[in-house]
Amino acid sequence: MNDSNLKYPNWQLPYSDALVELDRNVLAEKIQKAETVIRERLQAIQRNNSDGDELQALADALSNLNALKR
Repeated sequence: MNDSNLKYPNWQLPYSDALVELDRNVLAEKIQKAETVIRERLQAIQRNNSDGDELQALADALSNLNALKR
């Protein structure tokens, strides 16, 4: 996915990488990386009380990653 099409590329790129991974061995690693980046961004946003749209997108992404793990 081209990062110029993404609103929040810093966390959406690793998230997208996890969503399209087919190799189960690699998938777990990519999910972990995406979760880490997303949680770090969530902490930064919560400290600054900023961007409700991104906060919702982050929550949705974590939910989707949890479903992907199952």
